[in-house]
Amino acid sequence: TKMAACSRIGRGGHSMDKSITLPADEIFRNLENAKRFAIDIGGSLTKLAYYSTVQHKVAKVRSFDHSVKETEDDPLYEISVQEEITARLHFIKFENAYIETCLDFVKDHLVNTDTKVIKATGGGAYKFKDLIEKKLKLKVDKEDEMSCLIKGCNFVLKNIPHEAFVYVRHADSEFRFQNTHPDIFPYLLINIGSGVSIVKVESEDQFERIGGSSIGGGTFWGLGALLTKTKRFDELLQLASRGQHASVDMLVKDIYGGAYGTLGLTGDLIASSFGKSATADKGEFVEPGLGTVVPVLGARSRLVRPNL
Repeated sequence: TKMAACSRIGRGGHSMDKSITLPADEIFRNLENAKRFAIDIGGSLTKLAYYSTVQHKVAKVRSFDHSVKETEDDPLYEISVQEEITARLHFIKFENAYIETCLDFVKDHLVNTDTKVIKATGGGAYKFKDLIEKKLKLKVDKEDEMSCLIKGCNFVLKNIPHEAFVYVRHADSEFRFQNTHPDIFPYLLINIGSGVSIVKVESEDQFERIGGSSIGGGTFWGLGALLTKTKRFDELLQLASRGQHASVDMLVKDIYGGAYGTLGLTGDLIASSFGKSATADKGEFVEPGLGTVVPVLGARSRLVRPNL
């Protein structure tokens, strides 16, 4: 997960979209038409991106100029159906434990690609280099992880609208998505992987890691495996989404009976993560407990506030 906090994020205006939930996508869709691949292998998960082409039929309408009509039977318009090829980007994630199985699947369905190279980044680009080259018969071209991250974030913020957003708690529309703007620097990039890195980005090629945390996605996965009977990352995410963190987190209203107006704290603000867990019913702890880990990760990312 990457979060960019732009210092000039409000200049481009915003839309009032309702959610940041991604649409469901079929796993390895259009793989047979894949042209290029890139892979990022972290400490826990592997992320695969590929570019493919899709062929589909498009109806096109052509209207005629009837300022001078020759006969009553002259058509007003003409509809034709044409084949059109468009490009698509696909993104897939899976646990590192399944990397060999996934590479076998990709190899068996990779029939129309002319590429001979796969771009790779992350620690696993070194660890699994020989395996990837053996399975896919492609040369692994390793790239620096942080440089790729910064270049990609710069491109998205400058060119892709509604990728950055402001979160407004308790608003009618909580997510206010931003339009693009050429002047994005400086900004903070919070990279939540197995651990967390906080990077100050000052220009296209000037950035500095200014902090981080060992409490990251690996923490969520590890605690989830200890609290539940599953070790599957996707299953833990589903459990967390159903959990009610207020069952185990101590809120401001649990201490003061409501909001603490003097300090501007709302009643539903978390005062102590897992603060109720000592007295909670252990049988009802699991899903709420997982729901608590995610806010903890977000809180850790806000501890560093450099002067931008």
